[in-house]
Amino acid sequence: MASMLPATQARSSIDFAAQSAPQAAIRTELLAALSLQLRLAAPLDAAVGSAIIEGGQARGTAFAGQVLPGSLEWSQDSRGLTQLVVRYGVQTQGGQRIQLVDRASFPTAQGAVWNQQIISTTEMEASPDPLAAAARGVLIGRLDASAMGAGVLRLDLHRII
Repeated sequence: MASMLPATQARSSIDFAAQSAPQAAIRTELLAALSLQLRLAAPLDAAVGSAIIEGGQARGTAFAGQVLPGSLEWSQDSRGLTQLVVRYGVQTQGGQRIQLVDRASFPTAQGAVWNQQIISTTEMEASPDPLAAAARGVLIGRLDASAMGAGVLRLDLHRII
């Protein structure tokens, strides 16, 4: 499994592979590194499950603050895909409230669903919108779910540049 990018790294590249095309590097800018504390409501090997996000920390160049309560849901289908949705908020140090939703679809590997790098699309809403410049463009997340059994989900939020 690829390691998470450190919170101090401002630019990176994420490799995406298409079946018929060679790997292409996409340049990204790290906006925030988040550590979400959660409580599982179903075992990780369940075909359908959920977790309650109880809090956590966000650190980054675009925003930093406390992770607010939220939810994580997953389901595995008969085609061998896992669908994942993570909904949570961040109360920034400046007092703004940001709502985030990360969605991912990835192959359900034999016994290793949560031990692979998971790339997600991220939707961000803030009111008022102090992060408009930072959020402009396509946002993606890199999820490290390898410690979900211990109640931790790590997420690096990137903007494609």
